[in-house]
Amino acid sequence: SEFMEETRVNDTRKTQVATTGGTYRKTGDYLKDKLPPKSKIISIGAGLDQTREGLHSGLGENHGHTIHDMEPNPEGRKTPPEYTDAEDIPHNHYDAAVSHNVLNVVEPHVREHVMHSIFNSVKEGGHAIIGTRKWSGDINTNKNYEPGDEPKSMWVKKKGATSYQKGFDGNELKDYVEDYAKR
Repeated sequence: SEFMEETRVNDTRKTQVATTGGTYRKTGDYLKDKLPPKSKIISIGAGLDQTREGLHSGLGENHGHTIHDMEPNPEGRKTPPEYTDAEDIPHNHYDAAVSHNVLNVVEPHVREHVMHSIFNSVKEGGHAIIGTRKWSGDINTNKNYEPGDEPKSMWVKKKGATSYQKGFDGNELKDYVEDYAKR
């Protein structure tokens, strides 16, 4: 099919939508009472600059925490990320790792690498906050798509590139993260 002939991408920049800053602001607000002073936070698959700005906003003024980003596709950012390769993230270094709307735009084998990066980067007793967009059941409303290999997944063709989308619903994400943590 024409989908097979196109380059398929796993692009975390696609996670940045109008509401992303608000999601990170809520995450910062959640973390501000849970982290010790001068904690280190990393955002895995940070996308554009809304991540850092949102976390700073939620943590409040003069929070004293260090926020780092890992983004393999840094084009279009005002501030370059600290890491563009997950392999460069120090092991057991961060008090919290945050990853929003990344697991739903990468294929399962890439998702495994993202999870490894999250769990590898967080100190013992640290926090991992992982979120995805909910499954809305709208797979049939996309005109240029091909079903993916896993349930609630598809390849969407837009502007000459084909990107992966996976919906999560109910306890699916929670179960996936808990299962990964047991490994």
